[in-house]
Amino acid sequence: MCCFDGSGPHAPLPPLQTSTTGRGFFSSASPEFVNGEKGAALESYRTNSKGQDKKEKSSEGDIIAMLKKRLSKSTRRLIVRSCTDSKFFQEFEEHVVAFKLGNEKTEKPTTFEEPDRREEEDQGHCNPHLKVGEKRRKLMFKEFDSFQRFLAHRIAKFHDVQSESIAIMGCKGMKNLELSLPMSTEGEQHHKYRILEVLAN
Repeated sequence: MCCFDGSGPHAPLPPLQTSTTGRGFFSSASPEFVNGEKGAALESYRTNSKGQDKKEKSSEGDIIAMLKKRLSKSTRRLIVRSCTDSKFFQEFEEHVVAFKLGNEKTEKPTTFEEPDRREEEDQGHCNPHLKVGEKRRKLMFKEFDSFQRFLAHRIAKFHDVQSESIAIMGCKGMKNLELSLPMSTEGEQHHKYRILEVLAN
């Protein structure tokens, strides 16, 4: 038997409560609403925020893709396969990063000798990237074998540092390796990435 006094199973539902002071379009606790202006402003903010995040992620992705291209596909495979746990690879890259950032304080290496540091002027103006008389910062690593030099040149290229192998008189198979940067590059922004970090993406 149905009841018509409002107490039966077909009793009308209470009216929906609305609010213009909610913190979002809908509150998780109750169906609160915001007015049109606030809603439009909030939606615009959210859309712009998402767009900015997407732009930043896209920009970082472009940088990583560009840095990957500095290493050939075969070199990338070799590094991932053979250098993930290489102490030499890690120590040399840390020295290269410190060198390009102008930081002379680095931990003493365990896989090679402490490099020699010096400055030289481009007296003959033989380097087109230097101004006449401009000094270059140099870092000399002694007696690297062929595989160490292979890795060292590619690490240097990845970090925008010039490198050169220098023969050692009477020492077959071993060569010194010199890194150099113009003094004018000090203060420039250099990328913050390490090779293994980039290859992991």
